[in-house]
Formats: sequence, C-alpha cells, structure tokens
Amino acid sequence: MTINAGMLTSATPEWYTPAPLLAEIRDFLGGAYYDPCPPRLLTTTPFVNGLAARWADANLPLFVNPPYGREIRAWALKFATEPMVEGIALVPARTDTGWWQALWPYYICFLRGRLKFETPLGATNSAPFPSALIYKGPRGEAFAAAFAHRGVTVTQMALRRQRQAWRGEETGEATA
Repeated sequence: MTINAGMLTSATPEWYTPAPLLAEIRDFLGGAYYDPCPPRLLTTTPFVNGLAARWADANLPLFVNPPYGREIRAWALKFATEPMVEGIALVPARTDTGWWQALWPYYICFLRGRLKFETPLGATNSAPFPSALIYKGPRGEAFAAAFAHRGVTVTQMALRRQRQAWRGEETGEATA
C-alpha cells in the first residue's frame, strides 16, 4: 500500500471532500451552506480568513473540511464554540488529541472505511486515517439517520446512558 506523505503532514492542505459525500452533506443542510474554508484552487471568491470570520453572520448552515495540519486545532475549537445555525465538520478521527475533546458534546458519525480525498487536479488518494463527521445543531437524530449508511453515530449523552446501563444505574428514563 502506498501512503501519500502529504496526507500525514501539513505540507499540503488541499485535499477536497469526496464529491458523493459532499452531495449528501449539501442535501442534508438543505442545498445552500457556508464554507469558511473553501478549496483555495476551486473558488472564484476572494480569500477570506474563515478563522477570523463570524460564521453566524452567513445565516446559513455551515460545512467545513478544515486543513488537517497543525491548523486543525484552531478550526475544531472554532467549530465547537462559534454560534451557527447548524454545522457539519469533516475531520480526522484523532480521538487522542486535545482538539478532538472539544468535539465530544456533538453528534459524531465515525465514517466506515477510509475516505478517498480528491486533489486539486482530480486525483484521489485514500486517507491513511479514519474520518468523522461532527454535527452541531438541532437535528441530531435526523443527522444520525441521514448518515447511518456511512457509519455509526454517537453522542455524549448516548454514551453516558450506555455507561449507566452497564453499571446497572438508573437513567431516569421511563421504560416500556
């Protein structure tokens, strides 16, 4: 198996979301969305520093596939703390990192298999790491259902309930 060294470092941030996945995200978000980190080589709009922008000002749902290099910490923290209508982030599933911890309160879909990211020239390369979609917004259950074919979605609350069930603790929920 050949691993593209650029995907393991911050040497090349230009790895685009696979078109089929992007279409599903666009459909879930209702068609139009704000991308604070658009592909630099594919956009005709002037460069805007998405980390400095107020994402809520777009008044649209948000989708971000941030650079996966050292900058990702700032993007993950911005996603976790920035007010927005609703949003989806595509990130590497690096659950052992500090920046990942800020994403646990949201719906997390751990994507099955390795994504085939697209390069600016149209080539594809399989990621050498697992990926996840993070959903922040009022339609968490709808998000989980819409992306169930792509992987398992977990939430912090669901994990807490499962942990309580394993311990035999009362969850406070009515049972049928």
